[in-house]
Amino acid sequence: MKKKKEKEYNFIYKTTNVLTGKFYIGMHSTDNLDDGYIGSGTQLKRSIKIHGLKKFKFEILEFLPNRKSLIEREREIVNEDVVSNKLCINLKVGGEGGFVNEEHKKKFRFAGKRALKIKRKKDSK
Repeated sequence: MKKKKEKEYNFIYKTTNVLTGKFYIGMHSTDNLDDGYIGSGTQLKRSIKIHGLKKFKFEILEFLPNRKSLIEREREIVNEDVVSNKLCINLKVGGEGGFVNEEHKKKFRFAGKRALKIKRKKDSK
């Protein structure tokens, strides 16, 4: 398996609904800090759909030097205590991402590439 290029930025973030105080903590790796990413958790997506994107505050909590240390750090931060907080909308402890298995990850990656192609096609019109 070909090793992926390490992204320039690896960070832990917190996205908070300013109306309810409910929050989601996650990790993200990117080459562009302005990529618009604010999280992909199931409950977070539902909340954004209900309340609208403008009702959310995104903040970077901590930068890490690489993806491996990012995963380890998310595991430390998004622990059982955090997940059991009534305001936390993370569904499980951190360090694993939202994928069920490798096959799920591959399907998600393919769907994301396809969606990006469609968006680019629409934007070019």
